[in-house]
Amino acid sequence: MAHCRASSDFIIVGARSKLFVFNASQEFNRALDLEELTKDVSTYSKGNCPSSADKQVLGLAFSPSGSLCCVVTSAKLAYVFECRNNWTQHPASPIRLPKAPTAVAFDNDEKHIIVADRAGNVNRYEMEKKEYAEGTKWQDINGEEHDIPLDPLLGHISIIFDMCLTEDGKFILTGDRDEKLRIARYPQTYIIEHFCLGHSSYVKSIQTVGNLVFTSGGDSTIRVWDLVSGETLATSDRLDESSVRYIRAFKSSQENSVTISVVFEKSGTVKSLNYDASSKTFGNFSSQQITEEGTISDLAYTPDGKLFFLTSSAVGSISESGKFSPLTVPETFAESLKQAADPIEKLEKVVQFNNMEEYLERKEQRIRKRKHDGSDNEEVAEKSS
Repeated sequence: MAHCRASSDFIIVGARSKLFVFNASQEFNRALDLEELTKDVSTYSKGNCPSSADKQVLGLAFSPSGSLCCVVTSAKLAYVFECRNNWTQHPASPIRLPKAPTAVAFDNDEKHIIVADRAGNVNRYEMEKKEYAEGTKWQDINGEEHDIPLDPLLGHISIIFDMCLTEDGKFILTGDRDEKLRIARYPQTYIIEHFCLGHSSYVKSIQTVGNLVFTSGGDSTIRVWDLVSGETLATSDRLDESSVRYIRAFKSSQENSVTISVVFEKSGTVKSLNYDASSKTFGNFSSQQITEEGTISDLAYTPDGKLFFLTSSAVGSISESGKFSPLTVPETFAESLKQAADPIEKLEKVVQFNNMEEYLERKEQRIRKRKHDGSDNEEVAEKSS
């Protein structure tokens, strides 16, 4: 599926193998063909990635200053662009990745990109290009060797769906398929501050505002956590029958208030609500249909609070009249959105067995065996008499 992000200078959309750039005035700026850039990478660099996988953008991120942008693809490559330098590639780009990525972020000094992957690992990659001796190997968190310069940070036993750093850059947060949020120090990620448990399904989306952490996913509820204590501060009611796709949080102009916008899987509706940090309650619920014929793929706030939506056919924002106002896009935009696909179709973890069903079956077998043994004993007693 396609992705969008927004900075103070640009709105970007990654769809299939293209990156579409719009300026702050919401005018189309340029389109970058990542597939063409991929051709410049040697077959050795691509590893065993099939050619069909080269055509999907899996994640986007702006650096804290907005001067850099990273695009990770299913070709196991991370492209870094200098946004304020005509979107030229950074000297370290492209950066090879050992596994298919699921999320990407910059650290606060903008010297590293941090990438989470399907294997449940999070690795850090330097933005400075260096020469290494031939045959040099690097180990990931599990001890597996790679010919890619990486710094292993942490590992989960299941796929990581989202990952981010706090605003001060001191903590890294990861959410996985096993319903948990992990809060660890950065870069000393071996120090785990908290495992935050409470969701009944996978954690798909994480947002931070100050010391507040907002999470949501498969159970369609929003949980608010205290970053310092790891405690649950509030839990919303179930927001929809569908699972939450993404949440985006923005510090409201009102004191102690955070605005949260929510989109759902295979839905064209956005729901909004406010969280009051002083009373630890949710309020001001609202719902709006953005698209009737398609679905919402992603959404993004600009630093000044303007909210953009990416649908299956357009990108735009809500106008003053309250209606969705699409941006003017190039001819190739719609086709790229059409060809964009979700890399992971089944987000719920696959349960190989059901303990309760197995228990009940064994219990029934024991009851039948007792009845059978009891009948045999009665027959023996009758014959003896």
